[in-house]
Amino acid sequence: MRTSRSSIRECWPSGRREWLADEVTQTHVAEVGGRIAGYATVGASRDGDADDTVGQLSALYVDPAAQGAGLGTRLLADAVARLRASGFNVATLWVFEENGLGRAFYERHGWRTDPGGVGRESAEWHGPALRYRIDLGS
Repeated sequence: MRTSRSSIRECWPSGRREWLADEVTQTHVAEVGGRIAGYATVGASRDGDADDTVGQLSALYVDPAAQGAGLGTRLLADAVARLRASGFNVATLWVFEENGLGRAFYERHGWRTDPGGVGRESAEWHGPALRYRIDLGS
């Protein structure tokens, strides 16, 4: 995997671009056969109830053609390692409530629903979402 901040930053709305430009936010991409097959973005949590010990997995994507080969698991493990290395004690992520496959994936990797997470219904979310949380053991 290699780090690429600019290529993904160009595609996101201005609020996301500002967040991606900070020093803590990192996007790593995974390449398969010379093509980007997935990416994961981590940084400080943007949730209103988070303090500076809380990091966030804000994006994890694997191209459907590359799914099922362990790429998502490797991207997630790398993302968690980067959050831990950045000094965060806890990490959160948001997933659509109806995304059963995504929720099962995170749960298999130790993430648990966070009952304190307020729903994420806004202009950039198109449905009810749940916050997940994991202890990073830092």
